[in-house]
Amino acid sequence: MDARTPCGPPNVDHLLEDLRTLDQLGPTDIARVLPELEHARARLWLRVLASTQTPRTGPSQPAPELLTVKEVADQLRFSSGHVYELVRSGRLRGIRDGRTIRIAREAVAEWRTAHEADQLDANLRGPGESLAHDERRLDADRPHLRPDRVPGRRAQPPIRRSR
Repeated sequence: MDARTPCGPPNVDHLLEDLRTLDQLGPTDIARVLPELEHARARLWLRVLASTQTPRTGPSQPAPELLTVKEVADQLRFSSGHVYELVRSGRLRGIRDGRTIRIAREAVAEWRTAHEADQLDANLRGPGESLAHDERRLDADRPHLRPDRVPGRRAQPPIRRSR
């Protein structure tokens, strides 16, 4: 049995040695060998690329449905500018590629859940309590107001005394 008979993985040194003998081929043999070499090259590249990809160990998850800014604005009944600002500030997760922005449907659902009216004020007050900005405060609690000014009225000009 010849050492080059395929009974296991080929010996790389023998393969490279065989490739060096290609210089001795005539024009008609070259025309026959070139297509086979191209096919071998393509098969080798496919094997290399397949081995570098990460194996999937479960059912593949579907890609999230992406919405445009206009579609999100229509859903939330906001202006497009407001949606752009939400994405820019990081309050709404978005995917940016250059000037293009896409927003996953799940990100819109998360944003809606986080901004429902019941949840906004729930941690600010207890049952039966008013919000802090709704409470009437005494003037003593507001030292920034001058006693000679009445809220809601324009201040009187200072009285000038003659010398």
